[in-house]
Amino acid sequence: MTQRGGGQTVSQAADAALPSPDRQLNLLRQDYPGWDITVEDGQWTARLRRPLTSDLARAGISVVITAPSAAELVARLGREVMRFQAVRQAASQ
Repeated sequence: MTQRGGGQTVSQAADAALPSPDRQLNLLRQDYPGWDITVEDGQWTARLRRPLTSDLARAGISVVITAPSAAELVARLGREVMRFQAVRQAASQ
């Protein structure tokens, strides 16, 4: 492992630079208000706050998304946002 000043590995330094899980949770809740986001035992979960319409279901929108990390949950929520945008775009045409 590569050591940095102070005896930390690069991985340890990267982990230390991340916001705390509580801070990550608060940021995710602010960025994705349409989802109820929780973390329990290291499992990050987002539950859709709105009813799943037939259009949303056809677009593949998930009611519940789980991930092993906040970063992975952001990636998965990003894909859902793209699906929501496609549904909105199709409805406006």
